[in-house]
Amino acid sequence: MFLGRARELEAIGALLDGARNGAGGALLLQGEPGIGKSTLLAHAGGLAAGMGVRAIAGVEAEADLPFAGLAEILVPHRELIDGLPRVQASAVRTALALGEEPAATADAVATLQGTLSLLAAAAAERPQLLLIDDLPWLDPPTRDAVAFVARRASELPLALVVAQRPCAEPVPPGMTTLEVTGLDRADSLELLGGVGLAANVANRVAAAAAGNPLALQEIPRELSGPQRQGSAPLTAPLPAGATLAGVYESRLAALPAEARQALLLAAASEATDRDALARALEAGGSGIANLAPAEDAGLVRLEAGAVAFTHPLVRSAAYHGASAAERRAAHRALADTAGGASAAWHRAAAAEGPDLEVAEQLAAVAAEAAARGAPGSAADAFERAVQAAPEGPERYGWALGAGYAALAAGQVDRARRLLDALLPTVTDPLARADVQRVRAGAMMLSGDPIESQTLLLAEAERIGERDPTRRAALLMDAGVAQMASGDMSGLVAVAEGALEAARRAGDPDPLLPAVMLAEALAVQGDHERAAAIVARLEQPDTAAVTANPEVLAVAGLCFMWLEQYDRAGEWLDHLIADARAAGAVRALPMPLSVRACLDIRRGDLARAETQAREAVAIAEVAAAGFVQTFALSTLATVLGWRGDAGPCRSMASRALEIEASLGMNGTRAFTELALTTLHLGLGETAAAAEHAARGIETGAAYGMRDPSFLQDGANPVEALVREGREDEALASMARLKAGAELTGGAWPRAALERCRGLLAPEGEFDAYFAAALELHDAGVAMPLERARTLLCFGERLRRAKRRADARGPLSEAERAFDRAGATAWAERARREIGATTPRRSSGAAADNGMDLDLLTHREAEVCRLVADGAQNREVAAALFMSPRTVEYHLGNAYRKLGVRSRTELAGRFTR
Repeated sequence: MFLGRARELEAIGALLDGARNGAGGALLLQGEPGIGKSTLLAHAGGLAAGMGVRAIAGVEAEADLPFAGLAEILVPHRELIDGLPRVQASAVRTALALGEEPAATADAVATLQGTLSLLAAAAAERPQLLLIDDLPWLDPPTRDAVAFVARRASELPLALVVAQRPCAEPVPPGMTTLEVTGLDRADSLELLGGVGLAANVANRVAAAAAGNPLALQEIPRELSGPQRQGSAPLTAPLPAGATLAGVYESRLAALPAEARQALLLAAASEATDRDALARALEAGGSGIANLAPAEDAGLVRLEAGAVAFTHPLVRSAAYHGASAAERRAAHRALADTAGGASAAWHRAAAAEGPDLEVAEQLAAVAAEAAARGAPGSAADAFERAVQAAPEGPERYGWALGAGYAALAAGQVDRARRLLDALLPTVTDPLARADVQRVRAGAMMLSGDPIESQTLLLAEAERIGERDPTRRAALLMDAGVAQMASGDMSGLVAVAEGALEAARRAGDPDPLLPAVMLAEALAVQGDHERAAAIVARLEQPDTAAVTANPEVLAVAGLCFMWLEQYDRAGEWLDHLIADARAAGAVRALPMPLSVRACLDIRRGDLARAETQAREAVAIAEVAAAGFVQTFALSTLATVLGWRGDAGPCRSMASRALEIEASLGMNGTRAFTELALTTLHLGLGETAAAAEHAARGIETGAAYGMRDPSFLQDGANPVEALVREGREDEALASMARLKAGAELTGGAWPRAALERCRGLLAPEGEFDAYFAAALELHDAGVAMPLERARTLLCFGERLRRAKRRADARGPLSEAERAFDRAGATAWAERARREIGATTPRRSSGAAADNGMDLDLLTHREAEVCRLVADGAQNREVAAALFMSPRTVEYHLGNAYRKLGVRSRTELAGRFTR
């Protein structure tokens, strides 16, 4: 029977019910040692009738073995691997070492996606429950896989119940945290009621245990008979909570020496099955039989095929309670029976001093982990190799490898610590440049793009012309940092420096610096020079695609800004196909995001959403900074066109949070565009004007002078006109006009004519809209932009009371928005079409003495909404007008109908 755990049991029951109904999730039970997390996990397994159940536990000794935990999770489903996509299947087999050589292109993200696909396939056969104890003691790639699956479990018949002690690591996204706290005093005393304690002793034990169930069970075992009966004094303080380890150590001390030795070997070994542990024990001069006293003492469980410690603290106490010499001896014995990475780690733990052979073995383990897509494990092994190695040239390469691997694993703080320690030991200027380049990458990811750029430029200056290849690489990275922080004029100088250095290094036509220079020129409106550069670009090879996907994807943006849409599509499709063929999943988010931007401009929102969602999913685990925020803002823009307000705002909010934390301006304007698009489609023109202004301001600070950069120049004009702020709209149109004249692009000129049509006097606007449509038709096809022009034209015609004329462009706009999937905009067009329908008087209203023929159509619409209880701002949003215009129409209606208040209007006005 459980005491005081109704909340936890209810949460677990709801999670399992959800999984059985196809919508699972992930629950994280967090609490101090001994609080009952493991017991709750075991109970959850007992509740999982009709489900496939897999239970694993993190083991401290296995935390350095990449994919050890993942193997326990996935091997039962290995027969389903052949049904996975090829890249995923290969990555999973490589990760689990299932008979294949480690792939040179093994990718952590492909492994994560393969893990999810494999569990999804198993869940399709029957709902699955995954129970994970001691999450932080799992190896890093397994923890990454658990976090990845947890984020998506709500879409599958899959439930995860995970347990861990409180730790500084952030809770993986997608997991609902439930703090497992101590029992209250009444429940504690009830739990103690069956162990034969005197009342006063039970009260002392309950107070000392502070509600910890394990302490409540263990403390009485440490008391003598007289103490339990209250006839002998109790020690103060009693062991409880944080002193549970001491309880175990005292129990271990009571065991025979042979049992303690066997427990030490079991604790030091990563073996969990009985046969493997038996071999390890024999190698150390012990045997399974020697664990019998420990089993009698409740410290281990000996089962048919496995040996398990009853609590992780038992393992910890058995290991750390031994002397250093005893621990080293245990590891020496275990190294003789272990293989591969395990043997190397045991030899490192057994070493009594620097040992080059041990260090080399660890470095080999690190290289294999990196090849298998486990950079976190590679960083662990490289760092331990540095610690094990004597002074010598090898330590530099291993230390640099540790920093690079930590950075690849997203462990930015660790990478900076490793590299900061390495830098003072490096005297060679070129080697120092390599360290500084990786350090700058860590600075970039930790939110210091300006500091990163400053460091890279200084290091490029330091090495001068001694190594043009290194100098070009440093300047390229400095350019990437500048792309994230802004200042396109500065980027021109950096890109030109990288071009010169690359040419001196023997590359007559360097691709990456050329792309960077073309971007900087195009953003600033120098389309002539940018077009000359991109005209010479040739499709990159696979090595370049996988090494530099972000910069190469920017070339796709350049083609878009130059209105070379066919070339952009060919370029981006090549990048995506090459990355997929190579299994380089990490190379996909940026080109996928840019491809989605192109699909938006071409009016295919369904394809854009597919591309953007994949980019976001991969970027969550494989990217950071600029790439992640660009993916989020691109998906937000698609959702904004659709009018999916909640998801759009959620994606934009995440992007804005990351941008603010990293001090990046490079994608802020993209995010503001998404929100502007959403609010314009929903008719929330005040909010649209606000976000449009922020986007324009951010773009200007970035150095943006090309209106095609985001195609956002017309947005503030449209929003401000609807808000009645014509003077501000004219100022915004002037900025658009300057950009159109600078670049000469078809879209800026068409958008400018649309804006002129919005602001022109009655009788003059037709010509401007006609000119805009001609430019749309003569330039590259942009269905959504053409539909926006038709919508604005129709709205202007309708406001001029030319209702019959308005129906044509409005209907054409509605069809175009519907074809593209721009749901909110299509609905906006339909409302305008409805406003062109001839008015009919309402019999009910006439019966109440109200003649609707006295009202204009707009006044009647306003009255109906007000009579239904809508406030002015809600009416404004529904009818795409400003609150001030609502007040104007409502005042006219009051006067014509002879009513004095909203209440009177509601009482007399009936549909």
